[in-house]
This record gives sequence, C-alpha cells and structure tokens, in this order.
Amino acid sequence: VMERSDLTLNSIALEKKEKKLCEMLHYFNNLSSKEDIDYWMGYSSLLALKRGEEFAKFSDIDICIMSEQIPLLFNVLNKDSGLYDITTNNYHSNSKYWEKGDISSITISERVDVVISEPATIDIVALSKYHDRVFVPGPFDKMHSFPFSYFDGSSTISRFNIDISVPVNAEECLRLLYGENWKVPVERWQHKNYLNPLA
Repeated sequence: VMERSDLTLNSIALEKKEKKLCEMLHYFNNLSSKEDIDYWMGYSSLLALKRGEEFAKFSDIDICIMSEQIPLLFNVLNKDSGLYDITTNNYHSNSKYWEKGDISSITISERVDVVISEPATIDIVALSKYHDRVFVPGPFDKMHSFPFSYFDGSSTISRFNIDISVPVNAEECLRLLYGENWKVPVERWQHKNYLNPLA
C-alpha cells in the first residue's frame, strides 16, 4: 500500500496544480458571489485550509452547498461552461433527505488530456437539511451528518486573495470527520477511515 508521501507531487507539478486550483477557485467564488450562492469549504480542503497546506496535496477541492441551490448552480455552470468540463452525480434512490434523480454532486474539471495528467477539479456536494441537521452521502455507502448550525452562516479563511467560506464551527467539523488528531497528517488515511459519519 502506497503512503501519502509516496503520492506527493514533485514541487514543480505541485506548484502548477495549485496555480490551476487557484484559478478555478477564483472562477467559482466569483460565480457564486454573482448568483448569491452560499458555499462552505469542506472535507480535505477544509483540512488543508486549517493546516496551512496546499490544496494540490489532496485530490481536489471539496465544496459544500445547500441542496436547494444545486439546480441554480448547475444551470449557471452549463451556461458558462466554456472554460471547464461540468459533470454530475445523481441519487440512485429515494430517501427522507432527497429524491431519486436529484443531483448529489457537481464536478468542475480542468480540460486536459487525462492520459498526460490528472485534471484539477472542484467537487461540489449537496447538503440536504432535515430537521436540525444536514446530510451528505459519503463513499462506501456511508452517510455523513453535521449539525445545521455549522452551516447557518459562515466564517472565512483567506487563501489566493479570496475570503473563502468555511463552516461556523470548522474545527469541530474536522474533529467529527478525522478525530482529535486532525491537525496531524496521516500517511495511510483512506475514505473508510472517516469517523462517526452520523455523529
């Protein structure tokens, strides 16, 4: 099993990918501001922000928005899709949180030859509010849930000359996902290591 350090990009590739992610985040931030779409940095990208690490050290940028704003964002991206590829994932079944066929996530991808390099991407996941919590389908059929209060408003962290929105209680959010030692990088961390998905 390869460890995290084995997969780290060399400094030139890391700088190139970070620059591209910067461009894409500026694009998304301007678009969301123009359309009045609230968002929060989440998962590994929130981890990167709070640790002071580059986004490019992780696989992509993770962003959360409320599910009711997903159709608006998707329509806006499709009208303005000259720069990037836009793809979606949909829910495969009904639940008390969403309906089958609704968009569960949107991916904005850099247009590159995937044989040559992995594209820089922004993954946008829908937060579905139910009572006083929000729910997100995670990998391996896990469900992640957070108090809605974390997303009732926002805090900001600056990166790339952007005031990036993060959950109100960002550190507690990371603690729920990664445990008490979330500040310390883990060599062999995998998606199945998420803690208490319904905490």
